[in-house]
This record gives sequence, C-alpha cells and structure tokens, in this order.
Amino acid sequence: NLAADITTTADDITFNGVVTVTAGAALNTGAGIGDITFDKDVTGTGVLSLAADTGTIHFNSTVGATAPLGGLTVTSGTVTFAADVTTSGNVEISNSGILRFTSAADTITVGGDFVQNGAGETQLDLDVTIDTAANSGGVSFDTNIKGAWMLILSAGSGEVDFAGTIGAATPLSGLDITAGSVTLHDDVTVNGDV
Repeated sequence: NLAADITTTADDITFNGVVTVTAGAALNTGAGIGDITFDKDVTGTGVLSLAADTGTIHFNSTVGATAPLGGLTVTSGTVTFAADVTTSGNVEISNSGILRFTSAADTITVGGDFVQNGAGETQLDLDVTIDTAANSGGVSFDTNIKGAWMLILSAGSGEVDFAGTIGAATPLSGLDITAGSVTLHDDVTVNGDV
C-alpha cells in the first residue's frame, strides 16, 4: 500500500509489484534524471502525484483498473503509458519530453478533466480513446500531437481544446471528437475521417 510521500535526490523509484494508493501520495525524484517506474498495476482511490524533473515516468501496466485512482498528476521529462488508465478525478500531465501512449494504452477514462500542459509533444503508438464524458470533463492539449493512429475524444458537454498542431509531424489516421465545444488553435493533418 502507498499512503505516504517518497522523495529522492535524482535517484530512481521503482515498484516491481502492484501498488495500491490508499491515500494521497507524492513521489519526487528531485532535480535531475531520476525515473519513476510502475511495473505492475497501480490501483486504489487515493490521488497520486509524481514528479521526475527531466527523468522518465513509466506506467508499464494498468492504472486504476481495479479501483479508479482519485486523480493523477505527473510532471517529468518523458511519460509513457503502456496500458489503460481509469481515474475518478482529474489527470494532469506536464511533460517536457514525449507523452507516449503505447502497447495497450488505448483507453483513458477520466472522472474529471484531462490536461496535457507540458512543452513536450504527444505520441500515439496505437488508436487512443480519452473519455471524460461521465462528468463532462474537458480535454486539452497544449502542444503538438503526432502518430499514424486514430484519436477519439469523448467529453460529453465538456470543452476540447488543442493549442498545438495535430498530425503535422506524422498525420493521424483519424480524429473523432464528441464535446460541447471544440477549439483548434493550429493546423490539423489527418489521413482519414474527421
């Protein structure tokens, strides 16, 4: 069980087994290249806050599959999701490197808002659905999205906002959005239906 904070000085934090977040927990590797890795499922109803400065945060298995996390805040260089994510609260990702959805990370279900507000791009390595419709949460991306795959956003009556380009580096194969409003601030390139 994880119910307390962990702080290192640019050292890695690795969990080899299932992690159950029973209360709010903040993990911080300090300044530099320390990584945070979850090799197995992350579950529990607490809010998880992760900070790895210029390091990488790896989610190698599901997040919130058994019990949706209360929320997830991530600040780091690279962020990799390799399986589905489910939360009852907000997801906020501040990535200075690549935010990557890969392997089996095809469904991100969020009980609040989904916010990507780092300087790094978002890379799709498979078709990805981000669903905030249960509570009409917003979906926003501050930077460019790329990858030859389909992006599906379901926000109910919430707002979807894209500050960067979509598909400029690598055109998406499709883009499907259901929302109360959609705001595009830059070019969209898709080799398929929109």
